[in-house]
Amino acid sequence: MIGNSVTSTRHAPLTEVQKILEERQKAGDFGFEQQTSLEYSKKFGREKSEELIKDLEKVEKLKPETAIKIADIRPKSSGTLMAILAKDKIDATEAEIKEILEKVKKAEKA
Repeated sequence: MIGNSVTSTRHAPLTEVQKILEERQKAGDFGFEQQTSLEYSKKFGREKSEELIKDLEKVEKLKPETAIKIADIRPKSSGTLMAILAKDKIDATEAEIKEILEKVKKAEKA
């Protein structure tokens, strides 16, 4: 990989990371870091993340990268959600927090 340069970057949920790494593994040239990342994404990636992300992006204050974090972590309490939002400097109202938690809960049931 020496000599390759980064052409673009974007945030991706763990389920997408898993798919990308599995394709690269089949192609060969798979290092320790990639193997560790693949194992992590298999262990912590959640089904239906893409649908939840699209649903969360409808909440006005959430940035796409925050929606991805929420979809990957799937917080069950307002305290955990508020910690995620605080890290990204998002000040959400109690109603918005409740709305986000309901969307996460709905995704868990699906």
